[in-house]
Amino acid sequence: MDLCFLHTQTRLSMMKKWMLFWILPVFVLIAAYPNGPAKEGAQTTSAPLPGGSTEYSCNNCHAQGTNYGVQAVIGLYESGTSNLVTEYTPGTAYDVKMSASTTINPAGFGFQMTAIRNDNLESVGQFSLPMNAARIIALNNRTYVEQTQRLANSVKTYFAKWQAPQAGTGTVTFYGNVLAVNGNGGTNGDMTAKATLMLREKSLTSTERETPRDVFSLQVFPNPGAGNVQILSARPVVLRVFDLNGRQVFASAQTQLIEINTQNWPRGYYLIRAEDNQHTTLKPFVKH
Repeated sequence: MDLCFLHTQTRLSMMKKWMLFWILPVFVLIAAYPNGPAKEGAQTTSAPLPGGSTEYSCNNCHAQGTNYGVQAVIGLYESGTSNLVTEYTPGTAYDVKMSASTTINPAGFGFQMTAIRNDNLESVGQFSLPMNAARIIALNNRTYVEQTQRLANSVKTYFAKWQAPQAGTGTVTFYGNVLAVNGNGGTNGDMTAKATLMLREKSLTSTERETPRDVFSLQVFPNPGAGNVQILSARPVVLRVFDLNGRQVFASAQTQLIEINTQNWPRGYYLIRAEDNQHTTLKPFVKH
């Protein structure tokens, strides 16, 4: 056999081994998504997609090993309470929570959650104020709440605020996936659980339709702004301002008109939350 041919084959074999040596660890790191699936371009809630397909589930990449007995459930609650709701009121702010349970504690958890309109499969409502070590992130015209790092095995509830869409949206379904991991840095030996919550839109009386419109007429000027910003409400409300990490940067007593000095605030996006005794609304503000 030609000696040159043998040398060529040997070099090719060495190149393949070298490529596998580097590619396999990179693949494992990408597949594991410790910093959140959407951050790495992955949709993993198993929600339906236009055309009849579905998003990935965590078990598309993570092979089950230890039976952690993980289960997951999603609930929508009246804001600041433990009162579950079975239908949503248009324009109302809620707490959405996905909770996990296990029979054996894993090394940690990851999760991803979204809300979809049933009629056109588009993202619906507005997520805000995620829990610590979580983010709100947009990917492929959908919005997700997910972890920003591997969560401790004691963290079994994942939550954010969710403001319901306007009247006429129809039925909404929340989709989520919880991943219990063994902490080996790879994709083997883990266990996943899916969760869904379907909610119909509440039919409002004429009085209920008028009241939210009155409460939700919140004006912010200038927006974007860099110095003094005025906030005007149609009725007395308590105002709170949060950054996108959920930290409160301002709070007021009940008022209809207030001027806030934002000069020393870092540039970026903020959420203004207005509350009366019955209703809550969120309005974005951009600090230049």
